[in-house]
Amino acid sequence: MPTFVHVTSEDLAKKARRGGLRADKKGRELDGVFAMPVTPDYQVTHQWVREMKQWRPGRIVGIYFRIPDDELIHVGNYRGPHEAMSAARAA
Repeated sequence: MPTFVHVTSEDLAKKARRGGLRADKKGRELDGVFAMPVTPDYQVTHQWVREMKQWRPGRIVGIYFRIPDDELIHVGNYRGPHEAMSAARAA
């Protein structure tokens, strides 16, 4: 099972501990949780955290979770088109 990391504010992480991760419902074509696969290279996995710190004030935390290999997920750039594939292939 591949491991993924979702980065969020410290306040929202407290809510996730109580109720779990939930899909963002903002009227997008695909609602979901945005995450990156965890790779052996720490820099590659967490590069986008530095990008987020530029526009999101306050402390941010990572929520690590696993997805079964054959689970269907959508992969793509944040605002770009997404392609459906298994979690194992995405990682």
